[in-house]
Amino acid sequence: VGIGHDITVRKQIEEELKKSRDEFLQYINQIMTFAGKLTVTGKLVMANKAAIDAAGLPYDRVVGKHFADTYWFSYDREIQRRIRENIKRAVLGETVIWTEKARSKDGFIITKVILRPVFDKNGEVEYIIAEGQDITEIKKAEEEIKRSHDLINSISSFTGILDEKGKVTFINNMTKNYLGFDLDEVIGKKFWECGWFIPSSDVVKDVKCLVEEALKGKMKRIETIGFTKSGKSFSVYLSATPMFDNNSKIIGVALEGADISELKESEEKYRTLFESSVEAVFLLTDVFTDCNRQACILFGCEKEDIIGHSPIEFSPDFQPDGKSSKEKGEKYIKEALKGKPQFFFWENRRKDGSLVYAEISMKSISIGGRRQILGVARDVTERVKMKEALKKRSTDEFRAKLSKASKKKWATPGFKERVVAGLREYWADPDHKEQHRKRMRKAMTDEVKAHISEGVRRRWEDPEQRRLAAERQRAWLQTPEGKAQHERESREHSERMK
Repeated sequence: VGIGHDITVRKQIEEELKKSRDEFLQYINQIMTFAGKLTVTGKLVMANKAAIDAAGLPYDRVVGKHFADTYWFSYDREIQRRIRENIKRAVLGETVIWTEKARSKDGFIITKVILRPVFDKNGEVEYIIAEGQDITEIKKAEEEIKRSHDLINSISSFTGILDEKGKVTFINNMTKNYLGFDLDEVIGKKFWECGWFIPSSDVVKDVKCLVEEALKGKMKRIETIGFTKSGKSFSVYLSATPMFDNNSKIIGVALEGADISELKESEEKYRTLFESSVEAVFLLTDVFTDCNRQACILFGCEKEDIIGHSPIEFSPDFQPDGKSSKEKGEKYIKEALKGKPQFFFWENRRKDGSLVYAEISMKSISIGGRRQILGVARDVTERVKMKEALKKRSTDEFRAKLSKASKKKWATPGFKERVVAGLREYWADPDHKEQHRKRMRKAMTDEVKAHISEGVRRRWEDPEQRRLAAERQRAWLQTPEGKAQHERESREHSERMK
């Protein structure tokens, strides 16, 4: 007698279970997360494809070992000890999560390890699911962010980041410590509404405008006044730079500020010294860039008449030595910019056309990374006039004495005839005439000619000199010698004209 059992339903159940198991294994093998199954003793009895591929070993050389002894962790005993301790915690029912450095076929990776206990129907741990997430790139990004934050926190200027609404999302240690505000007092607030600025003031308007311009994509800088929590004010130079994402969309503003209180104080001190100097002080490139009040007095004009103009504009065409003011001035400026200090005498022309004399010293300095000339001009006009007066007085006294002696000499009987006879004999010799011409040609260099021309020009520009010359000419023509010379020159001129 045969007894048959219908196992159709059981077969269907088994097939459904097998199908579900295959689908689960297929899913496990498709995910990029490392996954495996551990016994309560820590033995690895199953691992997905991502975990096996990371080890670069055959499946049977990985599965079957204690999780701590697998290829990923066997290189370090301290790591192995830590894994064994965490498995014990998981067996007790705790989900354990920590970060570990795992070995792979391509090197080492930072892995977030998770041990999750799975319980049976009696509440006992039946096995453990081990997961590993490769967070190497995340860790690198975190370290890069940390380094960036450390760098920002190490700099000595105020630094902050605002979101697209102008609200503060980050400030560095310098900002927090120097200004004395806690993070919860500023984070999340609009930058211009923080306690760093006086409410309803022009400063707030300027700062708000600064941020709004940056949120429109424009980089902007301003100089303004800030306040610490204790109420101390300080001068600050603020710059706002827009921040963009990969799609060129503005996502916020980077702020940087520098306390320029000491700089402003130094600037005021130097400006005071600059303006209170008894000498004319100026800054110069090829044109004046700044000057003090004494320079305005020296040139006889206002500051706006000087700034942006060349020093040559305040000089006559020629200097007293007959050289071109333009050529000499450009040479002095060029040498000074090369780092060679210059000291020289200079004749200046004021706005009203009058002449003033100065001793000028020039030295190259660097201002904001730009080479400029610091010049000092000392007015020596009175000294020059006094020197010329003394010289004229000495000359007049000498001429008076010489004239007295000469008159006495010329009054001696026969002296005049002897002198005239000697001169006629000297100039009658052709060799003497030729030698004299050669000496004159040799002596008449361009510089001497220019000097003589300038002297003649200056003399004839002086009405007094012209009057004296005319009187001397008339007096000479009244003498027999003068009349004879005039008649002789007239005859020679008539012959040349014929």
